[in-house]
Amino acid sequence: MKNTAYPILKNIPKLLIKNEKLTMTKKVLIALTLFAHCASAAEESKTKEKQSMNQFEKNMIAIYGDQGRQWLADLPVLVEELATKWGLSDLKPVGNLTYNYVLSGLRSTQPIIVKMGLDEEGLAREARALIAFKGPFAAELLGQQPNALLLERAIPGHTLQSYFPDRDSEAVHIACDIIENLHTAPTASTPPSRTPAERLTKLDKEWDIPEHYLQKARMLRDELLATAPASVFIHKDMHHDNILKHGDRWVIIDPKGVLGESAYEIAIFICSPVRQLIAAPDAHKIIKQRVAIAAERLSIDPRRIQNWTFIHAMLSWMWCLEDKTDPIEFVQLAKLFDSLTPIDLETSSAALQH
Repeated sequence: MKNTAYPILKNIPKLLIKNEKLTMTKKVLIALTLFAHCASAAEESKTKEKQSMNQFEKNMIAIYGDQGRQWLADLPVLVEELATKWGLSDLKPVGNLTYNYVLSGLRSTQPIIVKMGLDEEGLAREARALIAFKGPFAAELLGQQPNALLLERAIPGHTLQSYFPDRDSEAVHIACDIIENLHTAPTASTPPSRTPAERLTKLDKEWDIPEHYLQKARMLRDELLATAPASVFIHKDMHHDNILKHGDRWVIIDPKGVLGESAYEIAIFICSPVRQLIAAPDAHKIIKQRVAIAAERLSIDPRRIQNWTFIHAMLSWMWCLEDKTDPIEFVQLAKLFDSLTPIDLETSSAALQH
C-alpha cells in the first residue's frame, strides 16, 4: 500500500485543483472517497502484518518452546545490534513470516534483506548454498552471522506465484531454466550433507497418517533410490515464493543446499503454490501439464517426477506433525497426487510432444 496508494494520496489535491471540469462539491467527494479507500487499505495491511507476526511467534514457540519465547523477547535488541554492525537502516519485517524473522531495509542506498532465526545450522547451510549457486539465478549473500544472513533484496521482488494460474506453463519453463543452471554447481565444492537415502528415513517412522499413504511413499522411495542418477547440488525448496523477480531476471532465495536429483527439485516446484493448487478446479490438468513440460525440458521420465511429488507431499505432512502445525493443506496435497495415475502422465507427455 505504501508503494501505490500514498503517492496517489499525496497528489490528490494537485490533480483535483487542476481539473476545471469538476465542481468544488465533486472534488471534495472524490478526495474524501480516495482518502477513505487509502485509510482502509492501510488498516488492512496492518492487520495482515499483525496476523503474520502472530503466526510466526506461534511457530517459534511450537518448535523451540522457552528458547523461542526468550529469542522473541530479545528480537528488538538483536535487530539493533545487526543494524549497527552492518550499517543498516529502515528495517521493517516482511509480511509473510513463517520460521525466520525477515526484514527489508537499506545498507546505505542498497536494498537488502536480513534473515534471522534460531536454526543456525540451517542458516549456515543456506549461506554455503548461495555461495555455490552464485550467479545470475541466485540472490547474493552480502554478510553472515551465526544467527543472521544479510542478502541483496530482489527488486521489484514479486514471486513466481504471480504467474499462477494464467501463465503457469511459462512459470514451469522459468523453473527449468533455473534448475539447469543451478545444477551445474560442482558437488565437490559443497560441504558434506546427508545422502538422499538418509534424509528419507523419516518415512520409516510411525506417524498418525493412514497406512496406505505410508506404504506407498516407502515403496516409491525405495524404487527411486534404487534407480537414482548421480546426485547434484540442489536447492531443495524451490517453490514459487522462493523465486523472485530481480530486474529482468528471476533469482532464487532460501536454498537448503543438499545433494539430490533434478526430478526431486522440479517435483517440489510442481507441488506449489500449495493452497492455490489444491483449490484449483482443474488441479489435475495443471499438474499433468507441468510434469509433461518438466519431463521434456529436463529429459526425465514423467513417472519419476510424479513419484517425487507424492513423496514430497508426504514429507511436508510429516514436517507439519513434527512442528505441531496444521498439516491440512499437505494432507489434501498428498491425496491429490495419490489420485494421479502413471497413464495420465504418459498421455499428457505424449500430447505435449504433438
